[in-house]
Amino acid sequence: MADTSHTENIVCPHCKYEDTDSWESQADEGYEDCGECGQEFWYSRHVQITYSTSIPEKSSAERRVELAERNQRFIADFQAYTAARGVSNG
Repeated sequence: MADTSHTENIVCPHCKYEDTDSWESQADEGYEDCGECGQEFWYSRHVQITYSTSIPEKSSAERRVELAERNQRFIADFQAYTAARGVSNG
């Protein structure tokens, strides 16, 4: 008997039909009728989470300075915008 666990697609355990549209299954697990032989079977989707890391181009101190400068520009732009429209900033 062929193994039907941890495959790339849902594989019918009865007739070994491989559903290449498995991604369309709405739930992460459930009962399914085989598109080939019509027999019912249970399936479950397994999700693998991976992570990537990299070395930042700038130090955290440089990023903090850039963020503070960006915030200051935003505040100045906002104050100019509201002043031009006669809105109080106080």
